[in-house]
Amino acid sequence: MGIADGHLAGNIEIISYKDKKVNLIIKPNFEALPASRAKNTYLFLKAINSGCKLIIKNISTKINDIALNILPAGTNLSENVFVILDYLERINNEFKTDIRFSYDFTKKELQDISYLANGIKYGKFKNETKKFQIRIRITDLNNVTEFFKRKSNSIYIRQKGIFIIRDVTFEAGDVKIIAVNPKLTDTTYINKEFVEIDIIADSIIFNFEKYAEGKTI
Repeated sequence: MGIADGHLAGNIEIISYKDKKVNLIIKPNFEALPASRAKNTYLFLKAINSGCKLIIKNISTKINDIALNILPAGTNLSENVFVILDYLERINNEFKTDIRFSYDFTKKELQDISYLANGIKYGKFKNETKKFQIRIRITDLNNVTEFFKRKSNSIYIRQKGIFIIRDVTFEAGDVKIIAVNPKLTDTTYINKEFVEIDIIADSIIFNFEKYAEGKTI
């Protein structure tokens, strides 16, 4: 089923049809759609999820003025779904890609989606979760670990903004990270050359130089 301008796409189930009144359950497939269309579908279903009625003026059956009663289908319309769709739309528009929604994004992918989308929009932003990861060479791990043991009041990190989502690599230029009262919490070995370290801090600010000019937090 479709509505003009891509505001709805998914599977439908006809519950009943009588006297030009059709009861439908719509089951959208956010994962099968480009993020912008999936976002439109989300907004449409959110708006009618209370069971409002639509009047269809143009339909292939050529029956005019059919009243559709669209019933909730238990679809996941949580705010988190919308936020991810909004982020993906922003990333796709910026990089001319087609990364689509998935319910099985990894924790790292969700982090990269959030960082990249906020970097594009705001240039500078605070990480509200107060957690982040950086990737370093294994040969530097001992020095980094010793640095954190000294309990520095703040650290200043400058690194390339490289983000990987669904095996697609996005390069967002140089990124500065300022972390206040940072603590090293975990390490994950990626391969024989690199390790990712998890850091928490009282305050974390990201500055995407490519997008930050003229913008403030």
